[in-house]
Amino acid sequence: MGDNPKTQFAIDVYANETFANAMKELSLALTDNKNPNLVDSVNFYQYYDNLVCLQSLGKPVPDLIVEPSETKRAL
Repeated sequence: MGDNPKTQFAIDVYANETFANAMKELSLALTDNKNPNLVDSVNFYQYYDNLVCLQSLGKPVPDLIVEPSETKRAL
């Protein structure tokens, strides 16, 4: 694996159970509970940031973004 600190950081972040649960929750929210694997570690923040922007514009977004949750706070 080498000594790249960014590689180790990515391993630590994506191995985190809270982050994994957040990816799954967001995938299910975006696909109406049909695809728990849509969101991955590469596109998670892209989806999340886009949804937060839509929320700020008053557009409808999944409850995961609107309602406070332990997963959301942990991120």
